[in-house]
Amino acid sequence: MKLSTEIGKLPWTGAPVKMIRHLVDHFRTTILGEDSRYMPQSTTLFIDNGIDEHQTSEFLETMALELKKEFHIRKERERTFIELDLFTPSEIEAFLTHHTEAQSWAIHYGITGGLGVERASVRTRDVPRGVIPCSSMKNHGVAWAPLENEMEVWLATSRKDGQEWDWDSDIGHESGHAAFAPVPLFVQSANLLKGMLHVDGLNCANDLQPRHIARIVYAFSEIAVVAIRGELRETATGTPIGQKEELLALLRFSHELMPTFGFDRAISVYEQTSGCLDMKHGAEIYEVATPMMRVIPKFKGMMKSFLAPSVTEFREIFS
Repeated sequence: MKLSTEIGKLPWTGAPVKMIRHLVDHFRTTILGEDSRYMPQSTTLFIDNGIDEHQTSEFLETMALELKKEFHIRKERERTFIELDLFTPSEIEAFLTHHTEAQSWAIHYGITGGLGVERASVRTRDVPRGVIPCSSMKNHGVAWAPLENEMEVWLATSRKDGQEWDWDSDIGHESGHAAFAPVPLFVQSANLLKGMLHVDGLNCANDLQPRHIARIVYAFSEIAVVAIRGELRETATGTPIGQKEELLALLRFSHELMPTFGFDRAISVYEQTSGCLDMKHGAEIYEVATPMMRVIPKFKGMMKSFLAPSVTEFREIFS
């Protein structure tokens, strides 16, 4: 399948770029075959004019090989969820492949790296497009751009400024977010404005503020990705949530808010651990992630919101 390069705009800046759409179709007919079902449905490469055709082809070839390895791991861990009786085969397949349209994936191949912005955008009527980088990974973020009478939300990915591509982080980890664990705009905007609030200092779920809800949604998305990948973080828990006390509080408040999703089982399992999960070989990370993964598809209606929901609004989603 011959790749078609178009002239377009980088969604979050409007800068002129070359673009290659429909990467899923390209990879399906070349190296990935049926495994392309694990890719985000809308995956577009945006290329600065200083990047030549050879560099672009080399990038796409390496990306395809990295995704092939990524999806092999994904299928292996998918089988483990089934063996642990946490999901049926159809349930885990649906989670990984039936919601791949939830967030478009924009990969920016810039001349120097980075997302092409000096600072995060703030949504106002005068800013119809923009991007909010991740607080800890400035070359990853969530972007928005006009689309007919509404707007489109993108997972924005580039390499670090002045560095080569980190295939594990920039492609492996990010492909998981866009495919099955999307990041709503309010998760990033909460960081931009005043920061997400940790939940371990609260007494009950009714005390949760919108920025606590942003923290919970962030945790679900990140833990789903690291659980599916077997990705270890250098924290006291082995996960993106750094402390055992907060992860346990997060599970308990989630059970209060969503009592039918299995958080009680996750709490029971996690309480019996030292706090640090064996991300590659342990069964506990699968147990902790499962109720979060059952909840994530419910977030589709919140993807375009800059403001995190109140605890009342959040409860209504699951009522």
